[in-house]
Amino acid sequence: MKFSLSWLKNYVDVKLSAEKLAQKFTMAGLEVVSLEKQGSDWVFEIEVTPNRPDWLSIIGLAREVAAITNKKLRIPKTIALSNLKKSSSKVSISVKNKKACQRYIGTIIQNVNVKSSPAWLINKLESIGMRPVNNIVDITNFCLMETGQPMHAFDLDKLSGGKIVVRKAKSGEKITTIDGVERSLDSDILIIADSKKPVAIAGVMGGLETEVTESTKNILLESAYFDPILIRRASRKLGLSSESSYRFERFVDFAGVAYGSLRASQFICDIAKGKIIAAKDCQEKQLFKKEVALDIKYANQLLGMSISLQQAKRMLTSLGFTVRTTKSLIKAKPPSFRRDVSADVDLVEELARCSGYDNIPYSSALVKSISIKSQQDVQLRPLIKETMISSGLREVVTYTLISEEFLAKANVSSSDMVFILNPLSKEQAVLRPTALPSMLSCMSYNFRRNQKNIKMFEISNKYFNNNAEFSEQPVLTIGLTGEDVNTCLPNKKVYLEQGVFHLKGVLENFFKRLGIYNVTFATQHIPMFSQESANISIEGKQIGVLGKVSDKVLKNFDFKTTSEVLLAEINLSELYQLVNLRKHFENIDSYPEVARDISLVVHKRIKFSQLEQITKEAGGTLLRSVSLVDYYLGGHIPKDSKGLTLSLIFQAKDHTLSDVEVSGVFDLIRTELQDKTGAEIR
Repeated sequence: MKFSLSWLKNYVDVKLSAEKLAQKFTMAGLEVVSLEKQGSDWVFEIEVTPNRPDWLSIIGLAREVAAITNKKLRIPKTIALSNLKKSSSKVSISVKNKKACQRYIGTIIQNVNVKSSPAWLINKLESIGMRPVNNIVDITNFCLMETGQPMHAFDLDKLSGGKIVVRKAKSGEKITTIDGVERSLDSDILIIADSKKPVAIAGVMGGLETEVTESTKNILLESAYFDPILIRRASRKLGLSSESSYRFERFVDFAGVAYGSLRASQFICDIAKGKIIAAKDCQEKQLFKKEVALDIKYANQLLGMSISLQQAKRMLTSLGFTVRTTKSLIKAKPPSFRRDVSADVDLVEELARCSGYDNIPYSSALVKSISIKSQQDVQLRPLIKETMISSGLREVVTYTLISEEFLAKANVSSSDMVFILNPLSKEQAVLRPTALPSMLSCMSYNFRRNQKNIKMFEISNKYFNNNAEFSEQPVLTIGLTGEDVNTCLPNKKVYLEQGVFHLKGVLENFFKRLGIYNVTFATQHIPMFSQESANISIEGKQIGVLGKVSDKVLKNFDFKTTSEVLLAEINLSELYQLVNLRKHFENIDSYPEVARDISLVVHKRIKFSQLEQITKEAGGTLLRSVSLVDYYLGGHIPKDSKGLTLSLIFQAKDHTLSDVEVSGVFDLIRTELQDKTGAEIR
């Protein structure tokens, strides 16, 4: 909100310097974001909080100055609206949606002389950055800034049927606004229409066809109270904002609708030589705010100050409250422009503001130490990040709000999505039920900017709606693609194309770091992935998924790469319950190990996990470990089979193994593998 010091002085005697006044404003809760000298005048710009629309007027700001400096507020007087209602039959106004428009005042002014505004009016508007147009438009802008009440002047002779209809727009209707842009309307937008067509977007902007020009002789002056939610939605939907919509969105003063109209009408008569011939006030009954009681002792206790009952009464009265006192009790009725006041603490805040926040005594807070139960996720997150970073991954942060189309691109469907009731845009309408598409989008963004080798992770949340019970779940998301670069020797690097087993290795290292060892990876088709995908389970409970992203999904995300794109998502809330960070130490075995290899050919459907389990069961206590060291296809291997080489390590804790002992166990393992899997030993 901009205003000039000279303009402010029309309503209150300000003896303070501009700098001192700026300090007073800030200490009363009105932050001055800029103070600029223009010739002999000063221009202030104040940051107005959403709960104080009365500060969006110069009279409202003057009221604050009067209260904090103990000066008298001078509000310009106007003619009485009751004097004009006798001729209201000459004004045809029909409000179809009374909830959307609770008050509408239309005033007909004849024989106006439209021309340039006088110098004083032009100077006032230009001082705060407003462009002069003509005397009628300039008067409505002047009164807008002075009173906070938006108004609009129609060329009466251009209104079809000479009438005003306040209604919702019809689907397909269009209007060209005064900025020269044709805009399509729908049934959610409130409009002002004549008998044939829309002539203004209510509370936002007037139409070009009925604007006031130098040829205008008769006008209809509009002053109204529109539903703030409807105005906000229309402004966002049309991408159109104005000084008027900014105020309507934050509630204008219901009682101020008449004052603003009368003030502007009087100016038009004085400056444009017009004559008021009719006025009509269409309004719904308003509920008056109740009195708020405050014990002055309670207020002083909260503020740590000593404010007398009379001082408090003066402050609140100067702010527009109707005040009466009994003993130590204040009973204050808020003015119509103070919708934010409803409790005693609101009155305490008013006393604090008028006294100046800088005058509230400082005291050290009494802090009572309490024991806070340790939260496992807070403790483990740094460890998870450290583990991911040590594996060469970089942390990213992606948006929680996404669109349904975004999920569809990733071939993800969910019946329990959480929808935002009033989203800022279509792209932010859903709380994501999985973080995998967000990670894929982030990888694609980086890849298109020539970052070909990607290793990323994110710790975030996903959200669910289970029978109107909303819940969120922490997840770890991992994304890999391109080459994994390792430095093996000085000045020598090894480049390895990252595949599913690289991702599996990152996860296995992660689980091992958290003390979790009984992890299984079971092949499972997942819509977002190709056939190379798996569910991740611990003790039979699924805690995540991993896989190679399908070509179709990559195309949807404009991810043009020949490398495999790999993703994984781990449910951390389930994982936290299984973490075991306690270290277990054993004596170093003093007896030597014996290594044996088994080369075999098995059907492709046989998994390594099956072979591992059979080998461990047959190997008993002497078998220390089994690992896959070679995997090959083609050549002399049948098409439906694969060649594997398993490395077995045998060791006893209390003696050196003999060749006979090892051979016996080794032969048993070979036999079990042949019998249970049909393996051919090579």
